Amino acid sequence: MAVKENIQASKLEREDIELVVVELKRCQEKSVLLYCFYHPNTLPDPILKLNSSLCDNSESACIIVLGDFNLPELDWSGDQTAPINNGSRADLNIFCDLMGDNFLQQFIPGPALLAGNKLDLLLCNWPEVIGSVRSFHPRDGLFPSDHYVVEFEIILKFKRAKRVTRQFYDFKNGGFDSLRDSLTRLSFEVAASTDVNEHWSNWKDLFLSAVKEHIPVKTVGDKKSPPWIDGEVRHLIRKK
Repeated sequence: MAVKENIQASKLEREDIELVVVELKRCQEKSVLLYCFYHPNTLPDPILKLNSSLCDNSESACIIVLGDFNLPELDWSGDQTAPINNGSRADLNIFCDLMGDNFLQQFIPGPALLAGNKLDLLLCNWPEVIGSVRSFHPRDGLFPSDHYVVEFEIILKFKRAKRVTRQFYDFKNGGFDSLRDSLTRLSFEVAASTDVNEHWSNWKDLFLSAVKEHIPVKTVGDKKSPPWIDGEVRHLIRKK
């Protein structure tokens, strides 16, 4: 699961099943809990643990669950939002109870697999926040998969991460003549010691104190890239 870096999000630890839960922070409102789940076989245990995790949340929580549930026997005819169990597997009844107990609805229209089954599901207990749901053939997006690719929107405003600022020495406008003069007059003698780390720390403090006197400091916004990625490097990256 990947979340755009300017949206505040935190990962929540859950049960020992194939499940990732991320809490997306909303502006002055409750968070959105985004569940990504995979049901690997016909055993009911993963669905029971998923249900336990869902029930741990408050009743007012906005929950979105998506993933491959591997339940081809369920009948979603007519693109209905709740399934009908036409099989005899125990995990099918458990899943139907899970949807009812947590007030979940299903939003993916049509089949989710090239074979015609609806294995991938998009579930939510706040239907008004799910919009623009569509699926397209994997070859259209060059995905090597037999699953349709599903896109949807979460119609909410999320809290943006605060922009980080950093400071750096503006060597281009620095007074190097005065810095050299200051360094030639600076005594780098330190107390006798066999600790190289102590010598290094003392030398660094003396050197940087001189730099701060003669080199101006600039404050810039963090553009989420290392400071050595300058205009020339970006040009070469785009060229490559």
